[in-house]
Amino acid sequence: MNKFIVDEIEYCIVKNPNTGGPMIARVDGIFVDNRKEICRRFLRDYGWTDEMFKNRITNDLERKINSILNGKEIPLKEDSNIILNRKKYNPETIEKIIAASTDFYNELRVDEYGRFRSWEHNYKVFHDARELDKVDYDYLSLHLSFYLASWGMYRGSSFLLQKDYRIHIPIIKEVLNHKYDILFGIECSQYKNKNVINLLFELADYISNYYNEIRKEVKEEEVLQDVSETLVTKVLMGVLGCCPAYDRYFKDGLSREHIGIKRFNAKSILELVDLYEANFDKLEETRAKMNVEGLPYPQMKMLDMGFWKIGFDSDTNKGFKKSH
Repeated sequence: MNKFIVDEIEYCIVKNPNTGGPMIARVDGIFVDNRKEICRRFLRDYGWTDEMFKNRITNDLERKINSILNGKEIPLKEDSNIILNRKKYNPETIEKIIAASTDFYNELRVDEYGRFRSWEHNYKVFHDARELDKVDYDYLSLHLSFYLASWGMYRGSSFLLQKDYRIHIPIIKEVLNHKYDILFGIECSQYKNKNVINLLFELADYISNYYNEIRKEVKEEEVLQDVSETLVTKVLMGVLGCCPAYDRYFKDGLSREHIGIKRFNAKSILELVDLYEANFDKLEETRAKMNVEGLPYPQMKMLDMGFWKIGFDSDTNKGFKKSH
């Protein structure tokens, strides 16, 4: 249970019976008749300014607190820079990441129509769209849909399968907001700025909340869990290349190499930032040989490929040998 204290009273996050989303409640069970004010007090201590509260409804503030308590955001303090606790990493782990990401990249070069190349096509069209005055949202939505399908997000049980490709258009419009330009192909070191990493999770929350509403409509029943972080991070990787896709194989790769935690949150991202920064020269030497239709592969994509391939290669029950 996620708990926090405001004015010496202990609160927790529970499920809102009306919306299905997170809601604050008192741990002692007493009814809270000023939920919005409690949220405001908590978020002021967290670093929010009055400007940040504009047009925010109570449910939105409660979702933000839930995100903070789950470790998805870094507190906003006067000092905007994060100081990393630099670790010493096993040299064998770094060599594995380099070898695995290189193998993955080279496998894609063998088959020009390989399904995992859909990430490259998708990443390029979203890069180009950020520079256009008039955007073809229909075209971008087709690309995003096919990329997600290629990477397993349109399996039979997926709620996305019940909608046509245009369901992603509101996400695309949000992603193309210029305030997110810094996230496109971001370098790991930029996440040491608290405002930047908070921006990542602000966008992640938007994507999650949007898909949650679509899924509730499709399922026509109460859904207890949020949309999977796998879907959210695959979208982020596909349109911005700003974080790994936290799917089964990537998380297995993290576990096998004892790197970070298997959750998409600020702590995990900063662990990856620390790893990249600590081994910058070796990783950059390898990444310099990779490009996607004239664009450099993002640093986070290289880590994504490396850990994914490590997890993939360790699965003896997958029934096929090559990732492409």
